[in-house]
Amino acid sequence: MTREEMDRILGVDPNNVWMPDYDYGEISEEENEELTQILESLTEDDLQTARIELVNRFDPTITKVIYVNENI
Repeated sequence: MTREEMDRILGVDPNNVWMPDYDYGEISEEENEELTQILESLTEDDLQTARIELVNRFDPTITKVIYVNENI
């Protein structure tokens, strides 16, 4: 069985694989402006306290912390 046949059976369209399964919704101009102000107000200290998480693409409630700055 070829890859194309398998994709057709599974209902996978290779042209749309990159598209997320969930919708983030629309962000209003006010929300965008507020987020921009928050991001611009971050200081070097704020960035030093950041952590990095992997978020499961299929279930956003599942996360895994891969970095936490311990030098706080």
